[in-house]
Parts: sequence; C-alpha cells; structure tokens
Amino acid sequence: MQINIINGEYKVAEKYLRILETTLFHKKWAKRLLEVLYDESRIAQISWVKEKRPLVPSSEDLRRPNEHIKALNLLLEENPKNQKALHYKLCYHLLSKDVEEFAYTFFEYRDILLRGRIPRVYQEALVVYYINNPDLEIWSEIPVEPATISRFADYNKQFERYEGEGLKLKAKFEETYWFYYHYADAEED
Repeated sequence: MQINIINGEYKVAEKYLRILETTLFHKKWAKRLLEVLYDESRIAQISWVKEKRPLVPSSEDLRRPNEHIKALNLLLEENPKNQKALHYKLCYHLLSKDVEEFAYTFFEYRDILLRGRIPRVYQEALVVYYINNPDLEIWSEIPVEPATISRFADYNKQFERYEGEGLKLKAKFEETYWFYYHYADAEED
C-alpha cells in the first residue's frame, strides 16, 4: 500500500487503507492517510514518500525478470546519486566475476564513491583490474590502501607457491575477493 502511494496509485492505496481503517492497531494511521490521500501536495510532504519518490524510475523498460543490470541502469539514469542502486550494480559485477564491468562502473561513478571510504572488497577488485591495466592515469585518484596491495602481493606469492591449490590458501584468504574470483562458482543468468 505504501508502494502504491509512492507510485501515485491512490485508488489501490485507498482500497487497502479502507481495510486497515477497520483494524485495531492501524486505524488511526489509515484515517490520517485517507484524509490526505488525493491531495498531492500533502502526500508529497510525508517523509517516507519524500525519501522514496526520487528513486522511482520514470519509465518502465524492463522486459524479462533477469535484466538486473538494465533495471539498475534505469535507476541510476533517473538518479545518479542513488547509492543503493550503484552498490547493487557494483556487487552484481563482482559476484559475476566481471571485474572489467565493475571497474568501468566504479570509474564512471568515482566522484560519488570517493566521497566515502572504499569498501575492502572494491579495493581488492580494483587491484585485480589494475594488474591488467597498470597504465591508466586514473589510478592516482583511487585510494587503494597499502595494506590491500601488500595482502594481494602475499596472496599472489602463495598462489604461485601452492600452484593454485585453493585449500592451502583458504585459511588465510577465504574472505578476500581474490579467493572468490579464483575458486567460487559464479552462476550465470
């Protein structure tokens, strides 16, 4: 019902508010919403409506249920500062082991991402990308912590030492993106 209000589907919201109006615990809340339901200026001032409406895409271009990236791209086109959509997109690429698309998205939105601390898993993925693209001038702008670089060097050394035998690396590196990248099975769409 709140989704219907956020989307401006007031007839549907009214139906459910009428049901809630007859309940013991939601009666007052439903009555208050019914009083302002068709008054757009008052509805727009409700905090949860104000927070969620900017995140709703203005066009419906999805066709299949597995078009996750398309959905996230639509959300980001509508609101480039949508942190949740951005992080979901980045993590989707990481889980799919698509480090190139992860890096492309990271660099595209770096101005937003660099305002805060870069999550360790992002740093680890960026190191993987860097190994294949060391000549990019952009690297000086990306704050990968020295400890992450040092740990990656240790991972590489041990990977070579044990000839890629994952069980010997698991105890020390299981929580890293590098271990995931080498040993986890990523499911295809």
